[in-house]
Amino acid sequence: MNSHLRIFVRHLFATLVLLGLAAPLAFAQSGRIAGKITDTKGGPQIGATVVVEETKAGASTNADGTFLINNVPNGSYTLRVSYVGALSQTKRVTVPGAENVAMTLQEDTKSLDEVIVTGVFDKRTRMESSVAISTLNAKQIDRLVPQSAADLLKNVPGVYVNTSAGEVHNVVYSRGVSANSVGSLADPTNGYYYVSLQEDGLPVTAVSSGTISSDYFFRNDATIQRLEAVRGGTSSITSANAPGGIFNFLTKTGVTEGQNEVRLRYGLEGNGKQPYYRADVNYGDKIGDKGLSYNVGGFYRYANGARYAGYPFNEGGQFKFNITKASEKGSIRFYAKYLDDHNGVTVPLVGQGFNNDIRLAPGVEKTDSYLLNGVSTQIPNGSATNLITFDPTNLAHSRDFTAGLSFNYDLSDTWTLTNNGKYSRKNLDIDTNIATNFTYLNDFVTGVFTGSLNLGPGLVTYRDRSTGAVLAQVQQGFAQVPGAPAGTLMPTSTVLNSTLNGPVPNALRYSGSLKSQTKLDEFVDQLTLSKRLANGSINGGIFFSSSHIVGAPEMLGAVLGLSQIGSRADLVDVTFQHTGGPMGGPGPGVGPVYQVSQPGTGYLKLGGSFGYGNYDYQNNQIAGFLGNTLNFGEQLSLDYGVRFEHISLKGTNFRTVPANPTGDPNFGGIDGNPLTIYDNYYGVLGQNNVAFNKQLNTFSYSAGLNYKINDRNAVYVRYTRGQKSPDLSFYQTYQTGDIANGNDPQNQNINQVELGYKVKTNALSLALTPFYSLLSNVGTTTLANDENNQLYYTPIFYNKVQTFGVELEGDYTPFRSLNIRGAVTVQSAKYPTWKTYNVGGNGRADDVVVDYSGNKAENNPSVIITLTPTYSVGKFYALVQWKYLGDRQANQGNAYYLPAFSQFDAAAGYSFTKKISMALNVNNIFDVLGIMGSSSPGSILESFSPQNLTKAQVQANPNAVHSIVPIQPRAYFLSAVYKF
Repeated sequence: MNSHLRIFVRHLFATLVLLGLAAPLAFAQSGRIAGKITDTKGGPQIGATVVVEETKAGASTNADGTFLINNVPNGSYTLRVSYVGALSQTKRVTVPGAENVAMTLQEDTKSLDEVIVTGVFDKRTRMESSVAISTLNAKQIDRLVPQSAADLLKNVPGVYVNTSAGEVHNVVYSRGVSANSVGSLADPTNGYYYVSLQEDGLPVTAVSSGTISSDYFFRNDATIQRLEAVRGGTSSITSANAPGGIFNFLTKTGVTEGQNEVRLRYGLEGNGKQPYYRADVNYGDKIGDKGLSYNVGGFYRYANGARYAGYPFNEGGQFKFNITKASEKGSIRFYAKYLDDHNGVTVPLVGQGFNNDIRLAPGVEKTDSYLLNGVSTQIPNGSATNLITFDPTNLAHSRDFTAGLSFNYDLSDTWTLTNNGKYSRKNLDIDTNIATNFTYLNDFVTGVFTGSLNLGPGLVTYRDRSTGAVLAQVQQGFAQVPGAPAGTLMPTSTVLNSTLNGPVPNALRYSGSLKSQTKLDEFVDQLTLSKRLANGSINGGIFFSSSHIVGAPEMLGAVLGLSQIGSRADLVDVTFQHTGGPMGGPGPGVGPVYQVSQPGTGYLKLGGSFGYGNYDYQNNQIAGFLGNTLNFGEQLSLDYGVRFEHISLKGTNFRTVPANPTGDPNFGGIDGNPLTIYDNYYGVLGQNNVAFNKQLNTFSYSAGLNYKINDRNAVYVRYTRGQKSPDLSFYQTYQTGDIANGNDPQNQNINQVELGYKVKTNALSLALTPFYSLLSNVGTTTLANDENNQLYYTPIFYNKVQTFGVELEGDYTPFRSLNIRGAVTVQSAKYPTWKTYNVGGNGRADDVVVDYSGNKAENNPSVIITLTPTYSVGKFYALVQWKYLGDRQANQGNAYYLPAFSQFDAAAGYSFTKKISMALNVNNIFDVLGIMGSSSPGSILESFSPQNLTKAQVQANPNAVHSIVPIQPRAYFLSAVYKF
């Protein structure tokens, strides 16, 4: 905390210096303009911006809706009043005599008239800006029932969203800038790699990795007033290390008509099979008449999930609070949040076929769950004596305490100082299975994963753990490799008998797992000084973040398990006994029976058998930015900006070494008993520590021209060059000192060009945006296993992704009762350069370079559409939302594609009184399958390497079974709202 205190003091000192420099500007004597701004119901419009057009002097309204602008020379002026979600208003006034100005703001029903604050340095309407930005207000959000905050982003053109995993661990990217957002089913990825998920203008977290994704620490609830979403463009300048876009959720504050409510929701997920309970509340009010107001709210939710695992899939909630003091010169706000939530991540189901013929395998249902059953156990954490609990019912447990202070102060009529800073303490504890797939009994790799292969030739028996019945027996042995020198052996697995009758013959479900405990202490602050000019504005500032991240442990393969392929199946019991036949040939069992799985749980290889490590990082980031807007008359405006960032990361990776590096079959493991195998494969910490200290600089710039042809038409053009530094996952590949010393981080480059045409009439608001993006210098490496079954990373290649596309966003009201809102993206993404490794089997000897240059980019849909017609009459409304996702290449080799699909959601609501209303929502009405991800068929190693699958292999076996990830099945929700 001392370091954070010092940082705060430095920022406070800098703020005081700026105040001292700018204060003399406030003492010029002249007339004044004062008055009150109200909403359509007569209430005070708090936080509205009032600007004198001719001089750019301005002020914000306080808690009473009043404002004051001093030092205005005598004369006639035009006042412009703007507020987020309201139509801008103008009025001519004369000084002296302008001390009782009264104006009423009307609600904005056309999106191009909305005033935006994200991605721009000064508030302006979308019609006046050269930024591709979309908005959703509280009413539009409330009428949908998104399964996650990311689900709302499907309403934004140019944005790909994958929420098949559930409320967290989503994937979001824009305009094909996606390379590090997509991974295999076995590889945790950071789905917000190129974009910034923000809450009230600051990133939810300033750092990220495969497990530290910002959506673990953010929830949409009744406290959210508005969403503003920027694609590309100025996000390189106005956000930290996020050139792909900004998604900023703005919180309700103070007193706003209609914001106080209690919302109760009951649902049935999993095609009407599993209950869902949720309560949201939000309340704000004034405190006396001194400009004080507050807002408090949050939610609690309990749900079994669409694929019930036998324990809650989502359980927890959050509490948010803010208090604001408004004055004639500005405002100051204290805010806080506490989140405590458990969330599951959906694992793949068993599918069959390719391209348009992908389907569920026989006997598999959309609502099946392959999550581990709720059985906990103790596992070694870096030694035989340091044990921790692995409990799959814990799921992903996110906790976040955040407290912050923001203020804005008018130093004079034209100078404004703004600062927003927060401290947060985040904890993420994950106990869940990943890398879930099926493995064949006749594949010797199954014996590698269980640990039985190290015991030599013998009989492996799989039993039902609850009944003791034999499910299958496999003869494990070795055979001479044909054509190889005598004595060169290969392992063999022969199925002697099997009663397994699941969707994949002679196969079991394999479950890897992740045990991750991450602590993140973070301070984030942004200071901005703005000067309103007669013909524009100039803005400069500093962004700073200090993040201390400790991962202890970060353990892949915390436990392994095998089960029958079926929903909520228990793990099987695995034993081994030597046989009398030569080289493992058939023969009676001899000698003792080895317990390969843990009795009572069925878990295999406790304690990170794939190698793991703790880590301790200190990440500091400081950025300076400058933006300038110039207005050439009322029609043409130019804005440009630059951003320089310096990233410093100092840390240590504490890697494990195998406790039994030689594979000695007599190694007793934790309990000292050589006949128990499940505790023999853990790693030992303390013998392989890798320290490093890396520095990295990024430089980004952007410029745009906006030309307002008339009040109804405008065009713009923008060019941006952004840079993206690696996230923490890059530094976790430093497994040895040689790698850390010889491998410096490299920035990725993102070049973007966009054109925009905007049209606004009384009935129509439309924005058409052709775009081009080139993502280059993408460092890619492959996670593999060496001869000792320990993880390693292949050498890095630097690759490119190129995307051409067109975005279309519209809001059309052909008559009063009907509104149609839509977002359409048509794009083509490919790899100008893309090389990677096919790692083959264990070890580096068979690693081969594969060139995919010229192929279509993986998982970039050709078409994305969201269309929402809403019919409203009197107290009733009804809407249907159509979501269409075009086909996407399933891997970099373009071996097959994931088919296009449509999803329909519907909602209807009725207001019984001004205070009481109810709504019914049905998501995925037609219960479509909707494939979002897929793995390769074949052995388990092949399934975890989807990039190695070829078109020839697909054509040779078009009905092969393999794992797939579908969207969430049909769900029903009934909501009741009481406003007060």
